Amino acid sequence: MSTQFSFEVPLNHLQDFQDLQDFNFTLSILFNEAVYAEHFAEQKKKGEKTLWLDNSYNELMEPGDSIHMTILGQHINADKIICPDSPQWPTEYIWRSFLQMAKFLPLSQIVVVASSKEMRSEMERRNAKHFAVSYWVRQNLDVYQKWYEGCHFLGLLSPQEILMNKPPTCDTSMPIKLALNGWDLDRWKESGYVHVHTKDLGERGENFFHYQMSDEQVKLARDNIKQLKEEVKW
Repeated sequence: MSTQFSFEVPLNHLQDFQDLQDFNFTLSILFNEAVYAEHFAEQKKKGEKTLWLDNSYNELMEPGDSIHMTILGQHINADKIICPDSPQWPTEYIWRSFLQMAKFLPLSQIVVVASSKEMRSEMERRNAKHFAVSYWVRQNLDVYQKWYEGCHFLGLLSPQEILMNKPPTCDTSMPIKLALNGWDLDRWKESGYVHVHTKDLGERGENFFHYQMSDEQVKLARDNIKQLKEEVKW
């Protein structure tokens, strides 16, 4: 068994990485881009991989809107929708966000982002079925946490946390960002798995989703993805 991965990539390179996607993890803010919407509409039509919709907190650094997410999720026929969240939100805010979506969507479709063991337990008590945990939360905790069990990992901190926690799914752009820096996974390991934020890439990061990768960068990113998948098999 192994964790299934999805990788966020620049729009001009969606097809260059599609064969390496175990599932399709999409960002709400990008569906106004025709090339993005058309690509994932075609992928959904093929029906080979599940389609997830994320509320784009990591890109916007603010919570999304539950109603917008519900409408967009229904429009693209998403299999899973990440409920709007913020690492700073208390359980009651998460609950309200979940409740708004649960009025229109089956509980099996909604993924709640939990920031603590207590929040997950309370939301389970209130009938939430699926959970995710953000790297913003995980980076401040020990590598292994039992309450992560069964949670989708939003972002990647290191291969070690995957091996220790065995999340069923994880989305990340790290192998691509490393390639834009000219790094392979061995160089990343030597750095102590420093987290490469989009802002750390300068102009490449500012324009990440519209960045035109070179053939060498695409090859390096693909090699990074393949190596990552090999390293985290269990």
